[in-house]
Amino acid sequence: MIRRRKSVLALLTVGLACGAGAAVASIDVTRHEIVMRGNSFTPRDLTVDLGDTIVWKNVDIVRHNAVRAETFDTGELRTGDSNSWIPADTGTYRYRCTIHQRMRGTVTVATKP
Repeated sequence: MIRRRKSVLALLTVGLACGAGAAVASIDVTRHEIVMRGNSFTPRDLTVDLGDTIVWKNVDIVRHNAVRAETFDTGELRTGDSNSWIPADTGTYRYRCTIHQRMRGTVTVATKP
């Protein structure tokens, strides 16, 4: 009898854990792509929700990067390379390509309505 109670309790615990996991998996997250081409970022200004993923992809023939000091750094990206960042805080993040100083962009991170 005691063994049966423990088994039932174990099954209920697993069932509750699976249910909680399913609720977390349903969070809506969006992936945004910023293309590096012609010494510019496209789009240059992007607004995203907190927790969304931003991907920088280099489709140019020269190397580029996207850098915001102490926040993110894609590293040098060659043609076809990409790198991503998931913001942890809201705010406006101005960034640039340190290889091509005139390449600049802005990501604004807001909370979901």
